[in-house]
Amino acid sequence: METVAPYAKFVVAILGAGTTAALGLIAPDTDLFVVLTVLAAMLTSAGVLMVPNVPDSNGKHQA
Repeated sequence: METVAPYAKFVVAILGAGTTAALGLIAPDTDLFVVLTVLAAMLTSAGVLMVPNVPDSNGKHQA
């Protein structure tokens, strides 16, 4: 897990972006499309926020 930790935010962001892009499979101009689009954006931002920054060897946090 320690080898993945520095890339956790990146992985969460990629998954969120992939989920949002996959919404293109749903017909636009429908209520389902609108709800899923908002949900995907909220989950992506929450996922990135919830993954903590990892301190480097000097004790400083990486962006």
